[in-house]
Amino acid sequence: MTQLATALREVRAQYVREDYAEHVKQLFRMHLEELEPGAQIEDTLYFNHSAIPDFKLSWRRRGGSILSRDVFLRSSYASIVAADEPARIRRGDPIFLSISDTQVVDEPGFAMTNEDVARVARNSTYAMLTDAHAFDEIASADMDDTPISSSVRSNFMRGGRGLVDEPVAERLISAGVDGAVPLTTLIRESFSEDAVARMERTAQLVEWALDPDRVDAEALMVRGAMSTEEIRNVLPWVLRRGTLSVDSRFWSDLGSLFEFEQLEELTTELQGLDLSPLFEANIDRWTARRAYLGLNVSATGDPAEAQSGWRVDGGTFGLARGSVLVRVSNSGYRLKARPGSVVPRWTGLASRLSDYSVRSVSISGVERAVRVDARESSDVLNDVARLTESVSDRYFVDRVEVALRDAADEDGHVERHNADVDFAGGLIVAPAPVRLSDLARTALGLLGHEQDPNHVEEVDQGGSPRS
Repeated sequence: MTQLATALREVRAQYVREDYAEHVKQLFRMHLEELEPGAQIEDTLYFNHSAIPDFKLSWRRRGGSILSRDVFLRSSYASIVAADEPARIRRGDPIFLSISDTQVVDEPGFAMTNEDVARVARNSTYAMLTDAHAFDEIASADMDDTPISSSVRSNFMRGGRGLVDEPVAERLISAGVDGAVPLTTLIRESFSEDAVARMERTAQLVEWALDPDRVDAEALMVRGAMSTEEIRNVLPWVLRRGTLSVDSRFWSDLGSLFEFEQLEELTTELQGLDLSPLFEANIDRWTARRAYLGLNVSATGDPAEAQSGWRVDGGTFGLARGSVLVRVSNSGYRLKARPGSVVPRWTGLASRLSDYSVRSVSISGVERAVRVDARESSDVLNDVARLTESVSDRYFVDRVEVALRDAADEDGHVERHNADVDFAGGLIVAPAPVRLSDLARTALGLLGHEQDPNHVEEVDQGGSPRS
């Protein structure tokens, strides 16, 4: 895409009064959508109004609250300075974007210097003054981005403040690429407190990943809740660098900063990466509602038994063990029952069920079908065993309900939720989020009743769902 400054210059060169405002706003919106794909962009249908913004931007925060900013398009820094707009317009954490990057004016009746622009920018705590050239500098794509430069981009419109012209933008990007500029000072001058907290956390994680031997993990104190955008900036970058010697402590601390549900928004970015270190360190912390057991095949459809571990497969996260793949998700859209799986015989499954807290069993034979429920039986497995022994038949298990654990709360308290194991559909569904470790173990141990039982023990060291 043509850079914004170049495109605006072309529109100005072909100036047609009736079309100019529409063309400028269309160009800006197009470039803004590329820089901020997660933002809601509202066109106010005004252009260069003294009090009404050209655009209103909003972002939905985790938890449901809304962050919003007003964008005022201006022809020049001179028009912003002459009206002292940052002091006059304070509502909506305004962004004043100048089409021209000129900051020095010496004309009859009006003079302006770089210091005048900087002074006006300081007149408001949360306003940002910027221009099309700075916008291009921040927005320019680079395949070698570091998490810091990516963080600069993702926080530019939502958290930028003060004067961020092209020289400042260049220094911010350079700080992310090579560390040549003191990063903390720069970001504190150019971003809001919330953005600074996010970016400093990113910088700490990068520092830890690059040199874990020199970083005191206890002193680092990486805390808080990461946004999905922060995860997008950091996680793929770390995973792609196989030479980094980060250990399970790093992966565990990183995983404590976000939820598995957020990770599900990043399957495209994590495609093709080995996610095993991350998942193994957080498998007892993260939760989901569903698990599906299918075949472990490659992208071409060939058996992929050698490709064990956690990876993205078909838009979901999966754990490969031998010839099978356990997919986990919170989404019923992503994971649905697929009738056709092998329904086990009771005689073959009974021994495996002893590792679980069984709440109900539904069996069917040639003569009859029976469901034994914990609400009616103090010992479901023994009651089913006595029933099958008393009436000779070939009994198959259609479904079972087992109690699976959620993640422990701050006090170490653990809740259990009865999850439905549908053998014909190859699917486990829990009414509330339960540990990935319990979902994976149950999928391998019960849905994978024909597979090697050792696969269950390979999932984690957290014990069976019964413990």
